[in-house]
Amino acid sequence: MDELAEKLLVGSTKKLFGRRPYFVQTEAYNESDFDQLEKKLGLQVPEDLINWLKSVGYGQINRELSIEKGWIQVFDNSGFGKLNGALGIAQDDLGNYIVLNPNENWNVYYLCHDPMGIALICESFKDFVSMLSAEDFQIGKIVNDLEIDESELDLI
Repeated sequence: MDELAEKLLVGSTKKLFGRRPYFVQTEAYNESDFDQLEKKLGLQVPEDLINWLKSVGYGQINRELSIEKGWIQVFDNSGFGKLNGALGIAQDDLGNYIVLNPNENWNVYYLCHDPMGIALICESFKDFVSMLSAEDFQIGKIVNDLEIDESELDLI
């Protein structure tokens, strides 16, 4: 994970006029950030996520994905189906969430609002970061090919 964090922190993407960094930090990680969430979940947040936040903090990745303290929340509504109790960790530029499902060994899901549904991205946060890195930290390249399961949610 350290190598991936380093790539994010020092890397940049080429634009028409110059370069833009992959990552813009908005806030540093604090050791107490997950205390209340872990009590609410009754589980320990995955170590990969904690280590990642310790390395890079909270912020914007390629202006497409926001990992902010304010986006981190527990989805505790039975309408979320198998994602009930999942941990929302990020939001993309279209308002869709990236969530970790503690009921499935912290698998990473895409929670899409249009169409309303979910899709499995990968089996761990570490795998998710590796996928992002392989796609030059462009979340759209990952989620555009996902098959959204519209039958999983009942939020209406």
